[in-house]
Amino acid sequence: MNNIKFAFLPFPLPDHPHIVASMNQFALEIILFVFSVVGVLIGILGLPGNFVPVLAAFIAVLAG
Repeated sequence: MNNIKFAFLPFPLPDHPHIVASMNQFALEIILFVFSVVGVLIGILGLPGNFVPVLAAFIAVLAG
């Protein structure tokens, strides 16, 4: 694989064949999706200590 350089990066990306070979577009999409979901949940529900009360309130609201 060529050493790809992006204009917005101040340094060239490292060329690690073992990482490139094991990391395809689908795996990258899954990893970024997981980070996104975690970020959204923390933003909506608050810090991890508040997960239980907020989840209980959410279930109560859904139950009516």
